[in-house]
Order: sequence, then C-alpha cells, then structure tokens
Amino acid sequence: MAVPFVLSEKRALPRRELLFYLRVTEPNSAQEIGRLIDIHSKGILLMSRKPLELGRVYNLCIEPPKALQSKSINSIDIKAKSVWIKRSLTLPYMENGLMIIDKSNDAEEAIDLLINLFALPDGGLKA
Repeated sequence: MAVPFVLSEKRALPRRELLFYLRVTEPNSAQEIGRLIDIHSKGILLMSRKPLELGRVYNLCIEPPKALQSKSINSIDIKAKSVWIKRSLTLPYMENGLMIIDKSNDAEEAIDLLINLFALPDGGLKA
C-alpha cells in the first residue's frame, strides 16, 4: 500500500510533544487506534500500527493521564480529520496528522490543561 508523504508542512501553531503517549480510541468500539504523540489546539499527531484512512473524519477519545482524571477529566472527545500520513522512523509504526474539526468547550479546556501540564517546554525535539 502506498503511503502519501508530507512534502511541506503549513502548520500555523507549533506542536507540543507530550511526556506521555496517550491512548486514543474510537468511542463506539473502545478499540485503541493509536497513541497521541503531540498536540496543539487545532491538530494532533497520532502514532499507529496501521495508517488511518486519509480524508476520513474520526470521532476520537483521548485517555488523559491519571493526574487529569483526578480532576474529573476522564476522556477528551474530539472529531478530527486525517490530513496526512507517513511512515514513522520508529518502524513499523505510522504517523498520522489529524486536524481537529470539532470539540466541546470541556475538550478544549482539557487540551489546554494537557498542554500546560504535560507538554515538553520547548515543544519537543521535532525537526
């Protein structure tokens, strides 16, 4: 299967790499589809064993770290569209770029908390 590669990125906001690779599921199946690697308010990077379907809109449930769960944040539910896919340097995984297209106010607050509490201070070591 051919996997499209990103030739240039047009990201307006810097990604924030997280201290934890958070589990991401589809709410209907609760089956893990990948791990959240980094995030900003408009998009996420998801690492998965199989590539996501390019252009598809996914309902996603991000499982927050225990520290956020203690603040009664048990999940971060978003709707996101797969906009690019590439093979990860960490084989056999795939990197999937998704644009967040819908989130509740609670999800937005949870994402802000996630970034403020668990993102690496320099945004990570991305090239």
